[in-house]
Amino acid sequence: MVYHSAQFKEAIYEQVARVVEDFRKTNSITILDLSVGDPDLPLDKNLEELLVKHIRSGAYTRYPPQYGHGSLKDAVVRWYVRKFGVQLTAKNVCILMGSKEGIAHLSLLINHQSEHVLVPDPAYPIYEKAARMAMATPYIMPLKQENGFLPDLSAIPEEILKNTKLMYLNYPNNPTGAVMTDSFFNESMTLARQHGFLICFDKAYEELEITPNKRYSVFNYPNGERHAVELYSFSKSHNCTAFRIGFAVGGEETIKMLNDIKAVYDSGHYVPIQLLAADALERDEIIASNNAVYRRRNEIVQSGLKEMGIRFMPRTSTFYFWCEVPGKFSDLSSFEFCMKLFRETGVMLTPGSGFGKYGEGYFRLSLTEKDEILEEAMGRMREWIRRK
Repeated sequence: MVYHSAQFKEAIYEQVARVVEDFRKTNSITILDLSVGDPDLPLDKNLEELLVKHIRSGAYTRYPPQYGHGSLKDAVVRWYVRKFGVQLTAKNVCILMGSKEGIAHLSLLINHQSEHVLVPDPAYPIYEKAARMAMATPYIMPLKQENGFLPDLSAIPEEILKNTKLMYLNYPNNPTGAVMTDSFFNESMTLARQHGFLICFDKAYEELEITPNKRYSVFNYPNGERHAVELYSFSKSHNCTAFRIGFAVGGEETIKMLNDIKAVYDSGHYVPIQLLAADALERDEIIASNNAVYRRRNEIVQSGLKEMGIRFMPRTSTFYFWCEVPGKFSDLSSFEFCMKLFRETGVMLTPGSGFGKYGEGYFRLSLTEKDEILEEAMGRMREWIRRK
């Protein structure tokens, strides 16, 4: 059975949970979970001490500032000067409870079924879910290997573009690891300007680099802030997925609307976590240290996959490998392949169909486990494939 996009988690969650429980009952070997993008690396000690200090101060138990703490907004403004050479103000910044929340709340700018949201596929399932939650109509943009996993914007019908209000783009990309090109960035921004829709650039993996990549900001495009908003997350870059902290940057009008929506749904984020995030933006050495670890892990997995003859996508960013299901298993869907591998080896991967129709035939492998676990997983997979 093949599962697609927004229906994936609901359709298979209980089935996978049963398979995992059965495996634990009947096997003595350890489960090696390479299916989730949840960093195993520790929070930086200095950030940890800062958080504890602010918590123990007892000064932050009352309501936080509704629209974000000034220290974090100021840190974002300074970060944009360093990273992109552009000068913002606090009015360009919205503090988020993780970029996932921003993705969902941006969709609430749409409120009619006749309006379209352009959604990539394969992709983070929340894009399509958010569009449907807003009662909009998702229009799927296939991400194909022959196009470098960039959507073919010229293939979108004019009648769709006329009623489009929002487009989601995610580069560096989850799950494929693809990055943007100059021509694609300019084409997407020009299209948004011509048709009057907003682009949501999900940049959750902006800081995760195996090799250096060019960085893009809507503020480097003429009047780009009128047509796009950028979402950042500290979860993957600073090893704190549980803290749910991120920010959105865009034009003042868009940020005001996003803040107005959030004012209905939350009362602001816990201040000590915002202060931690403000300090984290000044600490480029944390990013460098994390990337050095992922660079080493990249070599472990890349070498293992090559030995197995598994084809994977060329990659420079994220901590994911996007791989083709081996030809000898061509009679299996990506879900069936991953379940078979798990039942017989204890290695958990994410089937490509979990990211949409166009993810079928692939699987995703995450580097968010220790080196020795990755080496053990490569060994189990290699021996399993050899026996087939």
